[in-house]
Amino acid sequence: MKNKINFIITLLLFIACQQKDQPKKVVNKNLYPDYSKKYLDYLKKSSIDSGNTYSYGELLNYYSYNNDSTKMEDFCQISKTVADKYSLCDSNFEVYKIIIRINNKGIYHDSLFGKLPKEKKEMAFSYIKKGIKENNPSCLGVLEMLYRHGYGVPKSKKKSDSLYNLFYKKYDFYPSKIGREN
Repeated sequence: MKNKINFIITLLLFIACQQKDQPKKVVNKNLYPDYSKKYLDYLKKSSIDSGNTYSYGELLNYYSYNNDSTKMEDFCQISKTVADKYSLCDSNFEVYKIIIRINNKGIYHDSLFGKLPKEKKEMAFSYIKKGIKENNPSCLGVLEMLYRHGYGVPKSKKKSDSLYNLFYKKYDFYPSKIGREN
């Protein structure tokens, strides 16, 4: 019996000592990529001057993690230029999203489109329409949702269903039917 107690005490001491020796985990609290100013300038120049898809994607990655309104304004200008000159990637859709984020303290949700000031709403909507003309599936999907729920546009099941069917016909899929019940 005495041997069992000594064994248990020794085991507990061994476990306790091992737990103290483990180094503490260091958590990186910097959630967005840390690009140098020189590299960011290169990415901006490359995106704007030559429509480089990779550079624009890197900028999108960098600015997606920043809720600083100055940085969002900067990326909005870059995205507008890229959308107007090259119709690059999702640049039209990004302009729409950034306008919403700038006017809603960094928060993006399609329902906030209706709360935009008139001139901002018109600008965002014009980039969505431009994206649809350029066969951008993100723009088509968001316009379908705006009409489906009446976010900043008159609610229209007929227009929404028409856009939904067009999306399905063009791209042979639709991400989700959730929320289409209304």
